[in-house]
Amino acid sequence: MVVDLDRAVIDFAGRTYRHRGAQMDAVKSELGMSYTTYLLHLSRLIGERDAWEYAPALMGRLSRRLTTRHRATL
Repeated sequence: MVVDLDRAVIDFAGRTYRHRGAQMDAVKSELGMSYTTYLLHLSRLIGERDAWEYAPALMGRLSRRLTTRHRATL
């Protein structure tokens, strides 16, 4: 089940920012969590079926981005 915080994190992930610093500041002010906590929460959501049902296109894009970054570190 996708709770309000999960929806907020997913919706936030769908936004674009020109600068990472602006995104990091927005995570703190809008979601009330550190950027690291946000990324961990988002990574967990990528594995949850309910999150995929809530925003399938966005979750697919985030999943591909995560997979690409993981391959680059191997």
